[in-house]
Amino acid sequence: VELVSQQWPINTNHGWKIRAATKATEDLYGACPSIPIMIGDVEIDQHFFVQDSASHPIILGQSYITLSQMETKVFNNGVACARVRCFDGKKAVQFLTVRANHEGNQDSL
Repeated sequence: VELVSQQWPINTNHGWKIRAATKATEDLYGACPSIPIMIGDVEIDQHFFVQDSASHPIILGQSYITLSQMETKVFNNGVACARVRCFDGKKAVQFLTVRANHEGNQDSL
């Protein structure tokens, strides 16, 4: 993931919360609306939500999955790939999301 710019204003007066896959909710520090990001040569504007602590530097959530028409594929060896498309459907990029030797696959290799 390549961020097109590195300096965006953070809206801290938003009232949004983030809900994790576990259904737990947390307050957000702020939000950066409509930030262009590039994956390969596919650019999609995405809202970024800023937390004081997070497990990853960037998490592309359900809104990104929907907007980019993301497709995922998991292979028998534990490898997972994703494909995203630009809005007009003229460009797509496929990339590796989980390697076969990833620690999460230790019990299935």
